[in-house]
Parts: sequence; structure tokens; C-alpha cells
Amino acid sequence: FDLKSNKKYRLTISSICDCFGFKKYIFIPLASILDQNRRTIKMEELPDNFDYRNGPLSLNKTWIINNTADGNYKLYVASNNTNLDQSLYKFLTTPVPMTINIKSSIGGKFKISIEEIK
Repeated sequence: FDLKSNKKYRLTISSICDCFGFKKYIFIPLASILDQNRRTIKMEELPDNFDYRNGPLSLNKTWIINNTADGNYKLYVASNNTNLDQSLYKFLTTPVPMTINIKSSIGGKFKISIEEIK
């Protein structure tokens, strides 16, 4: 993908929970952007948030990119395997209060968006 110099961008990876049945899993993404010289571009990671825009439940991981040079960049997405198969997030359901535990998974469905911040 192409980025312009002196522009600010928002990269969001929305991981869609595999929430059917009793076992709940979600892909925890890591992202890295490399320039034409294979140097990693510095990104600021924002706090995680959850919503229902992309499916039953989506984990949204967002980074801010302050780009300094025009060019074609490569995005690499990998699984954060640090806490694999451990319960990472807990939710309380409504109207019947019940605790739901979501575990980390090595794969899953996700959506990527990159947009310029004006």
C-alpha cells in the first residue's frame, strides 16, 4: 500500500471473535510496517477496544503512523502468541448475568483498515 509523506494514518485490525458455543477464541494481532528498504516504521499503539461492527464481537487494535516519506509499504500481521490459549478478556452478559471468558488463538478472521487522519 502507498503512504504519502508528512501525513498521519490510523491502522486498525479488527479481530472477530469465534464466539459460538461454550469455547470463545479471538486472534490477538501484532502489526509491523516495513518501508522499501525493509526498515520497520515506528507506530504508536492505542488502547484496545471492543465493539460489534464486524461480527458478534470484535477486538479492535489500533496504531497511529506518522509517515515521513512517500512510498510503497508492506504490512505484516502475525499472531501474538504470548498468552496463547489463556483467558485474556472477560465479559458479563445481559440480561442474564453470566461471565464469558475469551481466550487467545493463533488464527481467526480479521479486517484491516488504513485511513488518513485529517
